[in-house]
This record gives sequence, structure tokens and C-alpha cells, in this order.
Amino acid sequence: MSWTEKHRPQLINDIIGNHSAKEKSQIAVQANKHILLYGSTGTGKTTLAHCLASHYNKHLVEINASDKRDKESVTDIITRIINNKTLDNKDIIILLDEIDGISGQEDKGGLQEVSRLLDKSHETIILTANNIWESKYDTLKKKTVTIELKPLTTEEITYNLFNILRKEHIQLTDETTTLI
Repeated sequence: MSWTEKHRPQLINDIIGNHSAKEKSQIAVQANKHILLYGSTGTGKTTLAHCLASHYNKHLVEINASDKRDKESVTDIITRIINNKTLDNKDIIILLDEIDGISGQEDKGGLQEVSRLLDKSHETIILTANNIWESKYDTLKKKTVTIELKPLTTEEITYNLFNILRKEHIQLTDETTTLI
């Protein structure tokens, strides 16, 4: 298992940085509002969604950009999820990851259908995207709590790296430490 997966945050408090994003997203889930998380690749959007589900003891159902996401597919998948409970009867959070991957002829009507389903769903839906500034996302932004995740600072990355090394029982020499 890679260190990226092994040391991926499991709890909201494990996430380094983005304090206001974490707080705002918790308030949104408590209020059962839909969320649009955006930011550059690697800022922790998907990880935050997983941590939110865990924190509120909800089952996360993830639909990724690699899945077929035309109007009919989106309707079919999300409607089935909304109308069913999990085997353990937990509430769910639906994660529609990388919505900026919905585009082109093969996904025709996908974003409009996501917007329509936001109106129908009583379950929290979390959308993630890298860039939400095209006009095609305007309706989704109006129907969600829009939260930006920013890249970690050098200090936050260094702090996290040292924590991982400590957990892995790896000690750095003073010379190596100054290189970081």
C-alpha cells in the first residue's frame, strides 16, 4: 500500500489545512445541504467527502468521472441511490466526483440532470470539480454550498511529512532535515 493511501486522512481532524472549508462543509452536512467542493487537483476534495461521511456515520456512494454520465445514466444511478437505503440502513451521502469531467456529446444533458436531481434529493449530494468558473456550472453553484479547497502551504506539507515519517519510525539526519 502506498503512503498516500496508508496515511490518507480518515477523520476530519486528520485533514491538514483548509480549516474554513472543513467547518463550512460540516455545517452544510448538518443542515442537509448539497455541497460543491472545488479546487486544484490534490487539494483533498474527495478525501474531505469521505471524512464527512465517516464523521456523520453515513455511507458514501461515489460516482466518478470515469462512469457514464449522460442524462439517462445520471438519472438512473442517482434515482436508484436516492430511493434505496444501504443494507445497514445508514443514511447516505452521494459523491459525484469530478463533475468537470461531464462534457461533450457522450455526456449530453448530464449537468442539467444533476441540477434537477439536486432539487429532488433529500440526501446530501457532494459535487467536486477543479474549475467551476464556466457558465455551465452557474445553476449548480446556486443550488449548493460552494466551498473552495486551497493547496497546502509549504509549512503544512512539511508538518504532515514529519508526522508520516514519525509514524513510519523513520528518523532524518540534521543534514537531511535542512533539505526539506
